Amino acid sequence: MSAPARGGMWAEPNVTPMIDVLLVLLVIFMLIVPQVRRAIDARLPAPAAGGDAEPASITVQAFGDGRYAVEGDPEADGRLTAPALLRRLRALHASSPDAPLFVKGAEGARYADVFAALDVARGAGVRLVALTPRGEEGAARK
Repeated sequence: MSAPARGGMWAEPNVTPMIDVLLVLLVIFMLIVPQVRRAIDARLPAPAAGGDAEPASITVQAFGDGRYAVEGDPEADGRLTAPALLRRLRALHASSPDAPLFVKGAEGARYADVFAALDVARGAGVRLVALTPRGEEGAARK
């Protein structure tokens, strides 16, 4: 660029201070980001002392009409309402407090019904609650 004709000021901005500020900010963010990362707390099961015995589990199936079924439970063979499910899960949890609970949705079930089953399970005192993905029926052990 040529110099102005009458000795005026240059119209170019000085970018050196801006680059310095950007480099300082980059270094600050590079130092902060690794400290901010958090992992999900996971509890791994303790190995069984007696061999390969799998712990019993409870599987709840949520239907689209707001009703639920507890699989493998002869006392709750029909579709249960949320209050009846709460009573049944409290009884099952009292008999085996370490049993994990799997919640799965039936065909046509809404997310709200599945998460309502999760809320009922938490209200019953069940501490180990998991979702069973569609197509993985073997994930919920009977």
